[in-house]
Amino acid sequence: MSTAGLLSFVDDMLEYNTIQVVKVRSRYLGLLHYGFMIAIALYISVYVFGTQKRYLAIESPESLQRITVQDPCDPMQDGDECTFPGFEGTRAVGQTCLPPKAFRCHQHEYCATSGTPQDAIGGHVGGKLLCRYWDHNSMVWPPAEKGALTIASRASLIKQQLVNTRAMAQNGTKVICTSQTDMRCQWIPPVIDHAAYAQDDAYMADLGNFTVRISHSMWAPSFPVSANSADMEGWLMKCKAGHDCETSSTEAWAPIKHLPATGGADQLFMRDIFYAATPATGQGVHGPGIDMDAVSDACPRKCNNTMATYRFMGVVLHTTIIYDNTGLVIPGSSDTNIKYQMKIFVKPSTIFHVQVVQRGSESHDRTIHHLFGPRVVFNAGGKIGTLQWNYVLIQLTAALALFGVSTTFIDFIMCYLSSKADVFYSMKYRYEYEDATEAGQHGHGLTSSSSIAKDPEYPPGMEPPPGMQVRNTETRPLLEARQ
Repeated sequence: MSTAGLLSFVDDMLEYNTIQVVKVRSRYLGLLHYGFMIAIALYISVYVFGTQKRYLAIESPESLQRITVQDPCDPMQDGDECTFPGFEGTRAVGQTCLPPKAFRCHQHEYCATSGTPQDAIGGHVGGKLLCRYWDHNSMVWPPAEKGALTIASRASLIKQQLVNTRAMAQNGTKVICTSQTDMRCQWIPPVIDHAAYAQDDAYMADLGNFTVRISHSMWAPSFPVSANSADMEGWLMKCKAGHDCETSSTEAWAPIKHLPATGGADQLFMRDIFYAATPATGQGVHGPGIDMDAVSDACPRKCNNTMATYRFMGVVLHTTIIYDNTGLVIPGSSDTNIKYQMKIFVKPSTIFHVQVVQRGSESHDRTIHHLFGPRVVFNAGGKIGTLQWNYVLIQLTAALALFGVSTTFIDFIMCYLSSKADVFYSMKYRYEYEDATEAGQHGHGLTSSSSIAKDPEYPPGMEPPPGMQVRNTETRPLLEARQ
């Protein structure tokens, strides 16, 4: 490559592009340009700021729940059984029963009577067991637990004695032990031998009428945002029949119970929880989401090769409390009006049971309450947001970038796609050189001002009239002296 070629290549590489403003009087380009500008402005103001609220810094909330259980009211007269108290309250044993509590009820199809045939006794569909009317102190275990609740729907009472199992196995002699310092001293019958105590199995009657009180609070991990259920408005939600319950779309869910800000805990019946639960299949259904007397989807694999019911084997339910102060999840929520929704899901192929030891008066006697029933586990979800100016600046910067892209797009149409593309291109792009010689080498007609020829001093063929020639070139008031 020659020196001139090398210099030309270097000049091409080091050329500087500057902006030249050219006003093009074109209705088509003008309408297209302003159309883009208006569309971008509407996108930023309506969608980004109005709908998506991208000016908010958003994070997932944290929550703490305290769950307690209350028994149904004990009626003082037969006419109050299986009824609800009036709004003014109805006298009950030890209290005045007020809504939303209910009176105990004994009319349940799963309760066996003296006339129930033997083949109908059991945990299968349609099977019946003896019913016991326990209170929450016997049915709920542990009595207090963070973010979870376990309540019995069935209890096996295992009455055990501490005996020498070796002697009993060898000659049938029952030798009572006073302590377990001897390896041969163990409790019988063992829990695994269900046939030895199956006659003491019983359902917990009226489970659906037990009241669950849920006190919960939420806070944002990084923002100064917090609230308590006593001051928030919420709803218990149910997935609509035929809808995919895994979606967060508002069309798939419907509120079935209002939880107003009463200054106290939210109150739900256990039957409300069963009704609102989303089936293990993930598809909404008409009626209760879980039927405690239907076959458990964990059977027969987890049910000793039997087709037992949810009431007989227990089940795990997952409850999500969804909080929102942005309006993106729950319509109507705001930074001054935090709202929440409860959604309940049946965990597939699950059972649940716990063993609670009840000590007897003698050291060698005890009773184990083997409790089976629903376990409800709570957690928090949703969106909590607060205004952050950094996010506002980010969105405004994105808007400016979009405006720049729109201008580039219009320039492309003008210079390459329009009918006068060559004219517009030459107006938009021009070359200027510091050196006139260099301009001539490149053959560009538009050069620097130093290469442009000067106008003639006089029109061609004309000279100043006689007497107007100025000989003194230092004093030329009107015309310059000719050279």
